[in-house]
Amino acid sequence: MAQLNPVISNKLKALQGGLLKGHRIFTPELSDSDLERRFSEPSTYSHNVVMEFTKNEDLLGQYFRLRKDIYKKVLNCDVFEAQADEVDKRSEIIVLKSGNRCVGGARATISTPENPSLLPMEANGFYLKDAFPQIDFSKIAYAEVSRAAVLPEFAKGQYVDELYANLYYKGLEFGTEILFTITYALHARRARAAGSKIGLNMIQRPDIDAPHFTPSENLHLTLTMWDLTPDKRHEAALRGELVRKSDKEAAEEVAKADVEEFEFA
Repeated sequence: MAQLNPVISNKLKALQGGLLKGHRIFTPELSDSDLERRFSEPSTYSHNVVMEFTKNEDLLGQYFRLRKDIYKKVLNCDVFEAQADEVDKRSEIIVLKSGNRCVGGARATISTPENPSLLPMEANGFYLKDAFPQIDFSKIAYAEVSRAAVLPEFAKGQYVDELYANLYYKGLEFGTEILFTITYALHARRARAAGSKIGLNMIQRPDIDAPHFTPSENLHLTLTMWDLTPDKRHEAALRGELVRKSDKEAAEEVAKADVEEFEFA
């Protein structure tokens, strides 16, 4: 290992005998290769990571390629192209940037009374108006978050929480009253945590079979939603007239099928 600057070396010696006395970095049996493995990987917190909704073609192209790679490598799902699909073209897309490099992203597809459109999950005969007949979807704005993908080294810490928070706020900009997604257990826990920080309660309905791609038989995907209205006017309808399962029971059911904690959405 390269020789340290004498000033730095002296400071390390002082720390070794004081504040960091006994710390494992001073353990003699640690090899150079061990230290290199532990400290050569860049810390995500040292990067200037920013988030933005964008129409920039270069950033979007990076996001589409990243999304395809992550879904294929992590979930063994090779159904996406490394380019925009029909839904992308009518969605608001947020990207995480480290410099000029896209390290993650997601999309929000929004339907409004002025510009109604089917959400991505509304396919194969499934329609939200049928699943929740008490809600008149023709009179409200509602949205779906989908295709979230973040590089593993950036999927830890605050970035995923901030990603969701930005998507919630984007929905509110459009007057969205209900936000939907379909997700597996780990992703749901992160979304629940991010929503709770800004006062949103997550509702899960494992009893409703919404269509989705199925990359793995081991993944249990669940219809998940948030009532964004101040008075929670849709919450009773979203939960069901007579709630079949409490939030705790629903979460426990989903958690039973949880798999390895992929560092990606």
